[in-house]
Amino acid sequence: MDREVASYRQHPTEPGVDLLNARFVTHRYTRHAHATYTFGLIESGVEEFEHAGSLLRAAPGQVALLNPEVVHTGQAGVPEGWRYRVLYPAVDVVRDVAAELGAPRGMPFFPSTVLDDPAAARLLRSVHASAARGDALASSSALRT
Repeated sequence: MDREVASYRQHPTEPGVDLLNARFVTHRYTRHAHATYTFGLIESGVEEFEHAGSLLRAAPGQVALLNPEVVHTGQAGVPEGWRYRVLYPAVDVVRDVAAELGAPRGMPFFPSTVLDDPAAARLLRSVHASAARGDALASSSALRT
């Protein structure tokens, strides 16, 4: 098995949404930020990352959530590395979904960075799986949920 693998692609049916599936052992992300939101589901291992002056760790089943333009790093938190699935929705995608749900106008802000939320983990996994199958209805529903 390859130690370092990554697949980055645009969502096949949802404009403004990108997907990453990756497994890293030695790969290290230097300080960077994304113009999008970042919702990463840790599937195995541990990812650790610098965020807002702290070193955070996300373990299997946890969701790492970053708001747009937040500077952070990323690297393995254990010798065997980490495997994760990431959803990168554009700001307007998240804003539109929030508006559909009746949220106040403006850019949504998520205050927590590492979440223990099994329902969110299932939904992230579902978005990835339905996108891989090309199931637009299931993927759109999971994404909006």
